[in-house]
Amino acid sequence: MCGIVGELDSRGPIDPVLFDAMRDSLAHRGPDGAGSVLLADGAVALGHRRLAILDLTPSGHQPMAIADGRCWLVFNGEIYNYRELRAALTALGHQFQGTGDSEVLLHAYREWGEDCLDRLAGMFAFALWDGEKQRLFLARDRFGIKPLYYYQADGHVIFASEPRAIIRHPAVPRRIDPSALRFFFLLRHIPAPASIWSGIAKLPPGHCLTLDARGRGTPRPYWRLSPGRAHPDPGQAQEMMLEALAASVRDHLLSDVPVGMLLSGGLDSGSILALSRRLGVPSPCYTIGFSGWEKSEHEAAASLADALGADHHLRMLDGVEEDLFPRMAETYDEPLGDTSQWPTMALAALARRDVKVALGGDGGDELLGGYRWYEAAGPAENGLSAYAEAMTWARLDGPWIDRLLPFTAGLALPTPLELFSSRHDPSLGPVKALQMLDFEFFLPGVVLAKLDRASMAVGLEARVPFLDHRLVEQVMAWDESVYRPGGSAKPWLSRLLSDAAPTARRTLGKQGFGGPLNLYVGNGALASRVLEGAAVRDGVLDAAAVTALGRQGTMPALYAANVFAAWYERWVRT
Repeated sequence: MCGIVGELDSRGPIDPVLFDAMRDSLAHRGPDGAGSVLLADGAVALGHRRLAILDLTPSGHQPMAIADGRCWLVFNGEIYNYRELRAALTALGHQFQGTGDSEVLLHAYREWGEDCLDRLAGMFAFALWDGEKQRLFLARDRFGIKPLYYYQADGHVIFASEPRAIIRHPAVPRRIDPSALRFFFLLRHIPAPASIWSGIAKLPPGHCLTLDARGRGTPRPYWRLSPGRAHPDPGQAQEMMLEALAASVRDHLLSDVPVGMLLSGGLDSGSILALSRRLGVPSPCYTIGFSGWEKSEHEAAASLADALGADHHLRMLDGVEEDLFPRMAETYDEPLGDTSQWPTMALAALARRDVKVALGGDGGDELLGGYRWYEAAGPAENGLSAYAEAMTWARLDGPWIDRLLPFTAGLALPTPLELFSSRHDPSLGPVKALQMLDFEFFLPGVVLAKLDRASMAVGLEARVPFLDHRLVEQVMAWDESVYRPGGSAKPWLSRLLSDAAPTARRTLGKQGFGGPLNLYVGNGALASRVLEGAAVRDGVLDAAAVTALGRQGTMPALYAANVFAAWYERWVRT
């Protein structure tokens, strides 16, 4: 797990000092080492910040080249089936110097070219310079677990794990994309391929991008999730799901450094812990709780850890620190409006005291239909309306956003319902159709972006076993009645935990991982913090609209306004 950066400039040689400064802006993602290489007579640069997880020796250093020096790689992520790929490549005559997955990826490209993506199981964002073909190859994993941003203009391309590295280059304009900003206030995130910055795009999940020596190329999908409506025997299907999840957990536990668990009191993370204990892995687990909040799951998590004999670490969050929004802006260099950002940051910091890798239950709700909005999915149109309402968490419609963001007024953008309707396939079934929307929007845009930034801010690699594509493809090939019998989400995980930890205390229903929204209010100054900031002074946010939100006590909207105002102060005004 690392931070990557690169540049291709067909107009002239790359400045190595500036490039290394861009690379080192990602030092939090890779505190264990740094490397850069200039290629193609200085027209191509690759940079890497290393968080050493596999192959801790110098042979794991990046940028990495294989023996002939024709291909160079910078890689962020883990290839969980790298041992099987290594064996296959060895049988084909490839020779390896180290023991890690990055070298395997290089050889896989040399053997199979861009089709190597079809063989990879893991989370990844990488860039590979093919000197023989004079092209740059970028790719992002199927679900968007790992981020990859890029700027492309006039024969000049810059890419990086986070936009903070790209905007350090003076050729990149720091202009907010008004459409993206409206989507942030509508959906709490900015859907790919857009980013908050005009001219900087996200490579969408499951996509790759091949660029020639003049920086020309467009993204293309290399994988799409193809859901089905098969009806296997329910008992057999349950066994298949458990076996596939157990295999995924086993693969995700591969590491040359200590591994821990991010544990709530729910079924998803609890099942990951139970399966890791079944495999005999003594992984410590980490939990965040809130004193006096009836939805806090810390007691259930402690009970589960005790029943499974796991070493449990707990941190209680009792109040919001005064500098919370500036700290979130530093961590999330693209605005994200989700109240679980803060506890996720705290949880990652707690785990990082002991381990460099942690497994969590993210992706389980998308895979198995666990979110509350699935419960409203009866007739397809009713389910879609409930979904759109759930996604517009800040409760701001178009006219409100026109008031709040006057410089974006008049933009012809679809409403959330129109956006989701255009991607909604009711023939899949009411729940599965919403699951597919979550795989495209909420999962990569909110859940995984939140986890990546919070964990990598402290140099922690967060892994998500529910998102092994082999498991997801298996489950999503079935009719939703198979994995949600009678509309009940995750009964097979309930049985797994009941068998593994029969004495553990259970939570009542799904709580979700977050915090009480009123904690963010603190001294009631949410509106005044925004009014005192540069976003209002510069006319990006309208003071009268912010005042009206404060008077009405619209907490989600005020939270989103604070997130953006702090982001603006950090990334536009400094």
